[in-house]
This record gives sequence, structure tokens and C-alpha cells, in this order.
Amino acid sequence: MATTPLIPGTPLTTTVPTLTADLSAAKLVAGAILHFSLVVQDDLGNSSQPALLDVTVQALPVASLGGTATVVSLANPTLSLIGKDSTPSGNLKEFTWELVSVTEPVPVPVPEPEPVNPNS
Repeated sequence: MATTPLIPGTPLTTTVPTLTADLSAAKLVAGAILHFSLVVQDDLGNSSQPALLDVTVQALPVASLGGTATVVSLANPTLSLIGKDSTPSGNLKEFTWELVSVTEPVPVPVPEPEPVNPNS
């Protein structure tokens, strides 16, 4: 399956309900959280509210047993997304995907060791 670059802050509209996103443009680091949004539009012009998904970046390979992905691997920064609408108001014709933002991990401070007093 071909991948499509997904650039943070740049919506991408497709006419198919699946997207295999190439996330390499996001310059991922382990521990980052990717915030995705999907809005669907039917053939009557009705648009959905945004569906939101957070995905955590891991440095190690990721195993998946189906369902909604919640992690992506640095070794293979791609993610397959599937969009759908839960209301039968019309036939879906557009899917607007967006990597809304990337939250970098907060570094954990390492405490300095206590100085050793040789006179104690």
C-alpha cells in the first residue's frame, strides 16, 4: 500500500476512507504524542465534528492485534488510518485528515549526586 506524507498542521483531503500516512516529515522522537483529527463530509455537504486520536511514538518495534493504533514506531514511522461516519445522512465523499500537532516529551531531570565529604 502506498504511503502519503502527512505534514503537521497541513490538512489532507481524500475521497477514500483509508490513509497510510508517512510521518517522517514530523521529525518524530520517542515519547512524542501525535494528535490526529479527521472530519468527514457526505454527498449532501454535511460535515462531521472532528474525530480525535492521540498516538504515542515508541523507539522499539510495535506489535498490533488490530483495533485502533495508539503507538507508532520510530523504525517505521507510518500509520494506517481508517475513517467512517456513524450516521447514515448521505454517502461519504471526502475525508480531511490532519496531524494537528506533535507534543514533544518532557525531559526528566536527573538529580545531581550528593558530594562526598571525605572528612565525615
